[in-house]
Amino acid sequence: MKKKILATALAMLLTAPLLLSGCSEQDPNAPDGYKLASNDNVEYHLFVPKDWIVDTAEDNLMTAARVSDVINTNISMIAYTNDTYEVKKDEKGNSISPVPEYWSDYKADLERIFDLDDEGKTTFALSEDLSGKTCLIGGNSESGKTATGYTYVYTGKIGGTELKYMQVIIFQKETFYLLTYTSVPSQYDEYVDEVEEILTYIELP
Repeated sequence: MKKKILATALAMLLTAPLLLSGCSEQDPNAPDGYKLASNDNVEYHLFVPKDWIVDTAEDNLMTAARVSDVINTNISMIAYTNDTYEVKKDEKGNSISPVPEYWSDYKADLERIFDLDDEGKTTFALSEDLSGKTCLIGGNSESGKTATGYTYVYTGKIGGTELKYMQVIIFQKETFYLLTYTSVPSQYDEYVDEVEEILTYIELP
C-alpha cells in the first residue's frame, strides 16, 4: 500500500502541468478575491485567486488550478487515507507526525523518476535550506481550524524541462494531504507568495 500511495502521488506530480480548462465551483463563503477550486469529491476546501483557471473534471479526486493558459505555473492537491504509516508517541504521549517518514520514502522515488544528467545521476535536487520546515495551514480560514504542514522545495528535469516544486505535506485525522506548487524556475518566485497565501485559506475536515 505504501508504494501505491507514493506512485499515485508521483503520477499527480507529473501530470499536474497538463490541466484541463474549466471554471470554478461557486461558494459564497470563499475569501474575498478567491474562488473555490475543490469539488464535491473531496472533503477539503481549496480556494485560489479568482483569475486562476481551475480544473473542474467532475470525477477528479485531485484539485488543480493554474495561473493562466500561457504561464506554466500551477498548484494541485490530493488526499490519501493513511493505512501504512504508524503514528508513534513521544515520551509525553504526544503523537509524532509520520510526515517525515512519508517524505523519506517519497524522496527516494523522486530521485528515480526525474531525468538523469550526462553523468547518469538524477537531476532531482532538494533545497536543504528550505525543506522540512513547518508552516501553519488554514490560519485565515473561516472554519478556524489549523494544521501543521511540512514544506519541501526541490528542482528536477522531466522530459528535458527543468521544473521547481514546493510541496506541502499535512497529516491530520489519519489522512495525508499533499499540495504541490509547480513552476519553471524563472517564474517560481513571482507566484510563490500567492501560493503561501492560498495555504492560509485551506479548510480541512
